Amino acid sequence: MSWDRLESFDGTAIKLPDGQEISYRQLAQLSDDSVSELCEDDLAAIECNNSLSSLFAYVGCLRRRIPVMLMDALLAPTLKERNLKQFRFSVVFSPLAPSGWTRLSAFGPEVHSELALLLSTSGTTGSSKLVKLSYKNLLANSQQIAEYLGLSSSSIGITSLPQHYSYGLSVINSHWTVGGAIALTDASVLERRFWELNRSAQVQLISGVPSTFEMLSKLKLDQMDLPSLRVLTQAGGRLHKGLIEKFASLCRTQRWSFYVMYGQTEATARMTYLPPDRLLSKDESVGIPVPGGRVELIDNHGNVIREPYITGELVFYGENVMMGYANDVSDLARGDVNAGRLATGDMAYFDEEDFLYMKGRIHRFVKISGHRVGLDELETHLQHYGLEVVVTGRDDLLLVVGLTDESLDQSIAILCQDFRAAKSMLAKMKIDCFPLTSTGKTNYSELLDLFDAKDLSV
Repeated sequence: MSWDRLESFDGTAIKLPDGQEISYRQLAQLSDDSVSELCEDDLAAIECNNSLSSLFAYVGCLRRRIPVMLMDALLAPTLKERNLKQFRFSVVFSPLAPSGWTRLSAFGPEVHSELALLLSTSGTTGSSKLVKLSYKNLLANSQQIAEYLGLSSSSIGITSLPQHYSYGLSVINSHWTVGGAIALTDASVLERRFWELNRSAQVQLISGVPSTFEMLSKLKLDQMDLPSLRVLTQAGGRLHKGLIEKFASLCRTQRWSFYVMYGQTEATARMTYLPPDRLLSKDESVGIPVPGGRVELIDNHGNVIREPYITGELVFYGENVMMGYANDVSDLARGDVNAGRLATGDMAYFDEEDFLYMKGRIHRFVKISGHRVGLDELETHLQHYGLEVVVTGRDDLLLVVGLTDESLDQSIAILCQDFRAAKSMLAKMKIDCFPLTSTGKTNYSELLDLFDAKDLSV
């Protein structure tokens, strides 16, 4: 969207639980007011909590072309401080602080003129490796999503996901791109107030990660009064086949559309989607590229795979591909190094109709409650405490392996405290020695095999 042209939309931008509505003109004015004390050479960080103030700060920074990082307001203070110092942010906004903005320095570091947004590669750990997104990236992916979902100025979504999470942010951006509205809440789908707002705001679209749909599956949606609901979208990790079938059946009965999607923060949010009319026939597929996007599969020798059912690394092409990573402050001044090409690190194959199927990850990342978590980062964090442990896992499972019960118990406590990991997603395993590969590296796959055989839990 053109952030400096929000005033051109006549309708409602935000709907609130108390019935108040904020127009696009008000959104523009209140957002401008939010950043009035900032300077053009600032580098801003916003602690997000799905509040009006954090939304205003975000929009205000984009309208003033002040590069901004979004992070979880509930991130551990030590992790927040690490990122703020590492990249020399000059101002930070907290919706929980009476003053809002806090100035850390007179001005920020040198940044590229097209840098709009910084997001952590791991939303729950506040990774010190940041994804650099441009204004073009944000606009392109918002338009792509709006096109395949059929969004318009009459569309109304809801903040069922966090603002600092690329998927949650994409819901906001894609609706605002076409002049639609967002119902703003920090409530869970299990809370009564979420559904009260859903009805009062006449929400048409609900988005969620696998854990969201696990919660939704416990509710009797078909018996709820949801006359305006039209669309469900799911991303953030693989949804269990049984749940896909359950929601496909529900949506068919209710005449809703159910979109299963795949994406990465490095592609701003979305890369592929599965058309609802192919959901049952392609229930294990993540679909086809978003409009304007293209996908290739590359084998171990760098060759493009053209035959179906041959697995290779997924490479995505599109205007939504990030500028690059920022590992330190000097990277902020660098321009686009990807030129619209993203090697995802994910393994996949096509079927005979060019529908995409995921086979796993090359790199050591898993998705926990829809958020990508770097296993190496968690392992290093625990080892900084002097704990001799390693971390492995798969989607919705973190496995800590150690040599003593004490080290394992301390590790679990740290993961719960510093990263807010849910105990239901944690497991521990005590062994006599760490298995190694032929090159002397930890054999993580063997550890997972041992765990599966023992079926241990916290």
